[in-house]
Amino acid sequence: MSDTALPTAEDVERVLAGVFDPELRLSIVELGMVKGVRVGPGGDVEVQVALTTAACPLRSQIGDDVASKVRGLPGVTDVHVGYAEMTQEERSALMQRARKHAADNAAKWKPETAETADHSIPFLVALALARGNVDHAILGEAIRDEKVLALTARVSIAAEDEMDATFPK
Repeated sequence: MSDTALPTAEDVERVLAGVFDPELRLSIVELGMVKGVRVGPGGDVEVQVALTTAACPLRSQIGDDVASKVRGLPGVTDVHVGYAEMTQEERSALMQRARKHAADNAAKWKPETAETADHSIPFLVALALARGNVDHAILGEAIRDEKVLALTARVSIAAEDEMDATFPK
């Protein structure tokens, strides 16, 4: 065994704040999905994660992200991720947190200028429209929003890298 100090459960939870639910785009800690952390004397770490359903299709992605983050802590020798299914009350609390976060950050999704549009919902819609790979039925009203249309007219896609979208000067 090395002289490296073992992480505490708090250290583990701190790094888990960097693991995001792929659909909700919020930390699994903030969403209340981390149900327990145990650090063993040899550096083995167990993390219990509650998923919204037992058959969650993102289970392996979340587990891989958890394990990757925890393995990065000094003193960790092994990581085990266990899963549980949330209760109805826990699912409701998770959705309330997600809705609150969306409401608190709504202004970020409605940029006033092209300079503030980067990574905003209208910008991403404009990017998808400019790339021509969007399902208009899914976007609904968003494709008729005048800010989105204005951004679409200004967005530029670099031919060599379709993910490099910028606004011309």
